[in-house]
This record gives sequence, structure tokens and C-alpha cells, in this order.
Amino acid sequence: MALPEPHFEAPIDPLPEPVTKRCDPSEQEGPRALRALLLAEEGGRDLGIVRDCGGQQATSDHHAGAAFDWGQRADRPAEAASVDRVLEWLTATREGVAAAYARRMGLRYWIWDGRIWTHAKGWQPYSGASAHRDHVHFSFSDDGAAGRSTWYTAPRSSGRGIGRALPAVAVVVLAYAALRRR
Repeated sequence: MALPEPHFEAPIDPLPEPVTKRCDPSEQEGPRALRALLLAEEGGRDLGIVRDCGGQQATSDHHAGAAFDWGQRADRPAEAASVDRVLEWLTATREGVAAAYARRMGLRYWIWDGRIWTHAKGWQPYSGASAHRDHVHFSFSDDGAAGRSTWYTAPRSSGRGIGRALPAVAVVVLAYAALRRR
């Protein structure tokens, strides 16, 4: 299997803005679509999109359904290689813009194997409560989470997935059907 390489008929999105912190633990389109894509193309485990606020103030993008945890282990070479492929795909320069697909998806940052990647600083050491050695944490902007960024809305002129961009829900349904056939 291979990650998609669509060509878009719209400019690349601006840098993603931080998500609005709120307690709305429902899965949003962007994280659902990324989950479906990664599980279909690279395997791994679904460690979830939402986290209950538990009556507390929202502090995590999971509380707003704007994050996805993809289960892959840094200490397993095949899984680490899969993560490396995906992160290289997200950060590749396309149309002269670094991390073009990450921007099109509305991804703000990700955490993996004791490091955090952001558009502004690239990879930096991460010292949060979890080193994220057993999963990748992907965090979305409001537009990316809601499926309003160009990955989900822009017409595509060629490449895998020729034609108009599929709505994120359609991507999820197609990916789920492919997984069930395995």
C-alpha cells in the first residue's frame, strides 16, 4: 500500500491556528479521516480521538475531538519505519512549501518518541507526561479537525484519488470497508 499523492487545484493552506479549547468529546472529520487513512495504508492501532473532560476544563485537543493517537511503537523497527514514512510524507516540500500535506490537513503538531514537531520549530525534545513511545499524537487546528482545510475540500487534478476531494466521511467509509475486507 502507498500513501496518496494527490495534486490540488487550490493553494496550500496557511499555517494552522491553535484549536479552540472546549469540552466537546465527539469525533471530528479530520481526525477520523487521518485515522482511516493511516490504519488502511500503514496499519497500527487506533488509540482514540476523544477523551472525556471528566467535569474538568478542557486542556487537551482530545477534549474537542481535534486529536488522534495512532498506536505504533518506537521500539519495534517495522512500526517505527511506518511512522517515519508517514511523517516524511507529511513534512515533504510540495509546491515549494514545507510540510504541505500537514498544512492541507490542518495538522498543527505531533508528538512521537520523546520529540514534538511543529511548523515553526520542526523537531524539538518533548518532556510532557508521556514520551509518546507507543503512539503518535496528531493535533489539528479547528479547520483541519472540522474537515474545512484543503485536504478535504479542494478539487484535485491528478494523482492517486483523481477528481474532486472526497468528503472526509466518504474517506472514512471507504477505508473502513477496505479494512473489513482484510
